[in-house]
Amino acid sequence: MSATLKAIKNAATTTIQVGELWWQVRKVRSSDVARVGFAALAMADDGSGGMDPDAALARMTPKQMAEITDLQAATVCAGTLAVSSDGGQGWDPVSLVLEQEKEDIEAGVMCVHSLPPGTVEELFTEVMSLSTDKGAAAERLKSFLGEAGGAAGAGHTGEEVREAPPRNTGTGPV
Repeated sequence: MSATLKAIKNAATTTIQVGELWWQVRKVRSSDVARVGFAALAMADDGSGGMDPDAALARMTPKQMAEITDLQAATVCAGTLAVSSDGGQGWDPVSLVLEQEKEDIEAGVMCVHSLPPGTVEELFTEVMSLSTDKGAAAERLKSFLGEAGGAAGAGHTGEEVREAPPRNTGTGPV
């Protein structure tokens, strides 16, 4: 692998310690990040442009909470590459999956729901941070949605719409 390709790959991965384990994670596709970000912003928006996380959680239905949790778990599955129990000296490749029945520890396949408590949340935060330029892209998205009225307020701004001028179709006077 060329030095340039290694540099690109290294810029797209990082390591994080969660409890006693070290995890190697990578950035995920932009479309996955957008899906997670849009869902979170849409569910957190209180209609007035406010984004209070505690209030957003209180407003969420169990179905919305399950959707966010599933997106979070899927993002962790997509972004996790390896795990180390010796401080990163040796890495065991791991493929995380959503379905318990697909778990095969001997083959390095583990269900994301088998991870220790709090691990999914920590890995998710790191994957999203890496995938969004340490949050800069998320802030740009949030500011853009705020200027446009947010997901709940998208559309009519209250300004009167002027009538379109007549169009010349070439079939006579306008």
